[in-house]
Amino acid sequence: MTPGEALRRIQDAFARGRYFVDPHAADRMATRTVTVADLKHLARKPASIAPYPGRTTPARTSSWRLTGEDLQGKALMVGIDLTVDHLGNFALVATVM
Repeated sequence: MTPGEALRRIQDAFARGRYFVDPHAADRMATRTVTVADLKHLARKPASIAPYPGRTTPARTSSWRLTGEDLQGKALMVGIDLTVDHLGNFALVATVM
């Protein structure tokens, strides 16, 4: 999957409400005062997207790192596991950096 295709699929998952924030990512969000609105903003307008190195994922899942800014203009980096299944695209927010 290309980064462009992955981004379109991640955007689709967020737009359709097919995303979940992992408890680890939720803890990181609380520490960094990152909101779900910030995540959605980053998914809509990332500065870059690249494969997330070193992640082991199940079949039909790929890991991506989105970088950009939150709604306040602060740097934000998020790790997302993207799964394509019989229902379409699903994004798991795995970590927030």
